[in-house]
Amino acid sequence: MPVFIAREGKARQLPPDPFRNEKELQHFFEHNLDSLLGIRFVASEFGTGQKHAGRIDTLGLDEAGNPVIIEYKWDKSESVINQGLFYLDWLIDHRGDFTVAAQRAIGQDVLISWSGPRLVIVAAGYTKYDSYAVNQLSPNIELLRYRRYSEGVVVVESVLEPVGTAPSKVAPPAPSTKLEGEPTYDLEYHLAKTSEGVRTAFLDLRDRILALDGVEERVNQKVQITYRTTKSFVAFDFKKAGVNVQFKGGEAPPSIEGVEIKDIRSYQWGYPWMCHLQSSDDVDPVFEVVKSAYVLEQ
Repeated sequence: MPVFIAREGKARQLPPDPFRNEKELQHFFEHNLDSLLGIRFVASEFGTGQKHAGRIDTLGLDEAGNPVIIEYKWDKSESVINQGLFYLDWLIDHRGDFTVAAQRAIGQDVLISWSGPRLVIVAAGYTKYDSYAVNQLSPNIELLRYRRYSEGVVVVESVLEPVGTAPSKVAPPAPSTKLEGEPTYDLEYHLAKTSEGVRTAFLDLRDRILALDGVEERVNQKVQITYRTTKSFVAFDFKKAGVNVQFKGGEAPPSIEGVEIKDIRSYQWGYPWMCHLQSSDDVDPVFEVVKSAYVLEQ
């Protein structure tokens, strides 16, 4: 994808400036996980023990508290999807190891959810076989494509749909991590927490959010529904009387008539601002809030 820089009304194409090797790529992402992907760093080169004899490139924790495995693909001929799935299965079976690592990196009071662990693959490009494999396996795999250019410009984008298919707006289901008797976390699970009027308002708002370019919905979480491109920009936490809308933004919240915005930076990591959705009258102003977060996170 060509990238241009505009100076005094004239466009100049930036030449590619690729990372020298996979380790440089990994270090760049690990030092910028929050900015690039909205993920907190947990560990690098995390060993899976003598029996399994593997090393996970990067471990992190997303805004919803879900563990994230990040694997980097340097050589085009190399396929890391099966390797990443092996690590994801290992992690689900060794939750205690991840918990200890997260507590060391982030703090003893860190909250961890196992409702939607994720595997993120970072590569300069993908083959049609990579996309087909993700489509067939249908676990919580994300393919990210990156490009680095001169003058320090880095572009990261989601590969949201397999080659040759229509775009998918709703993320595929996560790998099975349920304990016996645990509920299924889907759209109906979240909607059941609130009133009929709030459900109607949210579904209207949801349609507008999913109409934004490149947006993906993640419902398979115990606490909230999130919407993301390469990283989450808004989360909906359902209550009986309404929905808490937590969203990202700059140093100051947007000023939008008809919506009251609360500063939650003192106790909420990842989403500094919050407003409420309580009825259909709130849909228009709340969508403007969500759209402002979406634009800022592009």
